[in-house]
Amino acid sequence: MNQYFYSLIRFVPDLERMEPFNVGIVLQGQGKLDFKLDPHVAKRKDVDTVIFRKWRSFLDDEIRGDPVPFLQPPKHSRGFLEHLSGLCDQTLVISKPLFLSERPEEPFDEVLQRLYDRLVTPLGQQKKDQAIRPTSTFKEFEDAKQFRKRGMKKHPYIEFSDAKRWNAYRQVLNGENLVIDKIEVANTVGQTADEIQKLSSGVGAFLDRFLNESYSSVPPRYFLIADELEDKFTEQTDEDYEAMKAERETVLQLVTGHGGRIISKPEEVQGLAEDIDRKLPTIEECQKKAG
Repeated sequence: MNQYFYSLIRFVPDLERMEPFNVGIVLQGQGKLDFKLDPHVAKRKDVDTVIFRKWRSFLDDEIRGDPVPFLQPPKHSRGFLEHLSGLCDQTLVISKPLFLSERPEEPFDEVLQRLYDRLVTPLGQQKKDQAIRPTSTFKEFEDAKQFRKRGMKKHPYIEFSDAKRWNAYRQVLNGENLVIDKIEVANTVGQTADEIQKLSSGVGAFLDRFLNESYSSVPPRYFLIADELEDKFTEQTDEDYEAMKAERETVLQLVTGHGGRIISKPEEVQGLAEDIDRKLPTIEECQKKAG
């Protein structure tokens, strides 16, 4: 298991009432250190925008800036989080470090996002924000229909005869080889960028092999579930946002040009989910086979 320490970032808008609310998370682990702030805090009527931006700049410098050996503990030590807390006063509070243990395969960015969703995002807001995204819609169908319990593979390696492999998002093998990848915008900018860059650098070559090798009498199929990049991420520059959109568009063209299909609307996900539902065995059949 990977070990982490995290601290809550809390803002106090009214020093008389002293009622802080959670605005972000600092996460430390796997040799990494980063933080995530609620991008909507400054829009609240009870928040002094100037003060909040000052603290945001402070956190960016302290956490993402260059180390200052004589003035800071090592950034990957628990003492750094305690040091960071000691630098805050009144309007910003950073909690004492809390311990967290996660599975080794969980990426750092996903752990940070999950903590943020659980401890910072207002109740119901995450579901509201993500409901219209095709990747979120697929996850809802996947959970509701229990696809993984019925045999859908999670993050499988698709292997070829010459030992080359492709790490996909999902795979269904039941008389047909159906592979799914995704571009999910609901996550942090780093993870979204990684998904786009991985596809940009290799999906064309993968599809040339995958869609033309003989697996069964039924031809294989490939789907890319792609969220729209409607807004730039917090702290992302306009130039980086435009570059990310352009690379995403390149990926979509690669997929369609090499015989894959794009799923970019939530209503299109339903058809894919119903297709998968028909192909997978029922829970009862799986239990009977296991028993």
